[in-house]
Amino acid sequence: MNQPIVTIILLEMLFVNLLIAFICSKKKYSSLITWLSFFVFTLFFMALYSIVFSFVPFHGSGNGNGFLMITGFLYIIPFYFLFNQTIRYTLIIMGTSWIYTLGVFILSFRIVYIFPEHLIQPITLISQTLIYLVTLPVLLSFVQRKFLFILKNIENNMMNTLLALSMLWFFLLYFINYTFVEGYSIILELIIILLIAGNAILSYTLFYSLISINKTAKTLGEQTKIDSLTKLKNREGLYEDTFQSIENQEPFTIIFIDLDDFKSVNDTYGHKVGDAYLRDFANYIKKEFQEIIGFYRMSGDEFVIFCDSKDHNKVISRLINIQIPMTLSKVPFRGISTGYSLFPHDGKQLSDLLHKADVKMYQIKKLKHKIIPN
Repeated sequence: MNQPIVTIILLEMLFVNLLIAFICSKKKYSSLITWLSFFVFTLFFMALYSIVFSFVPFHGSGNGNGFLMITGFLYIIPFYFLFNQTIRYTLIIMGTSWIYTLGVFILSFRIVYIFPEHLIQPITLISQTLIYLVTLPVLLSFVQRKFLFILKNIENNMMNTLLALSMLWFFLLYFINYTFVEGYSIILELIIILLIAGNAILSYTLFYSLISINKTAKTLGEQTKIDSLTKLKNREGLYEDTFQSIENQEPFTIIFIDLDDFKSVNDTYGHKVGDAYLRDFANYIKKEFQEIIGFYRMSGDEFVIFCDSKDHNKVISRLINIQIPMTLSKVPFRGISTGYSLFPHDGKQLSDLLHKADVKMYQIKKLKHKIIPN
């Protein structure tokens, strides 16, 4: 065993692990103090390692079986004092980075078997260094863009699953490598099978949790686009539905609708009847106007129809002469006022189209109330 080369291999792995942990952890002190503390602990650790191994020679240490890497988890001691985070949080970071460095080591150690035996350790060091140079920038980019996001936003119960998963993956890699180096063993085979089973179960558990969260978020997202009274889509739903047509420059028509004399319905019969009046109107349009693309409640007694440009004349003609049986409110229907705008002729943005349609609707409403003389 070439002890200096083994030490360099281990120190290189250790540096990568500490670098990832440093990036991910919540620091209590300056970078200088943190790295000086790592350095001092490493000197102490190496001295202790030399003493222990001189009295208790562990079988296979330094032959590539990965045993020495297990001792790296002792760094949880300085982590505890240097970082403002739970041990669980620290173990997730350590487990994740240790998976990477152990994987690089296993790959490096497998590569060198084509070389003479006396070159295995120096070639392992060279291979490991080259793999780090190629892959470490990619990993650090992943850590900063995605892994940190996971750590900052993960739910408490999912954190336990992630911790268990990272530890299982690490020990699975460790025992697979140990089997490669030390040879076949029934016990090791059983351990590996159990670890694979545990990884599979936890992976599906985590996947289930993610799907559940995504489904809940999707449901909540859909609810924000629905008007609670009429069950029509609201303004946000209209913007979402027209987005693709605007992007693709596909012509369409926006018809703005205002219920005539709705204020007097509320004032005369009360808001409960007024709400029923709105639901009667919404239900009738949904049922009878199948040719429209979408129907939306904007606010109060204001509604919008989204339809194909070639259908808008027919739709508007039907709306002008509309008579609705008011089954819920029992209040005679009092009519509507409408205005429309065409995309892209009247505007390139939905806000412009809505404004133009609203202006036209208001002009018609004034004419109906004889505010503007004919």
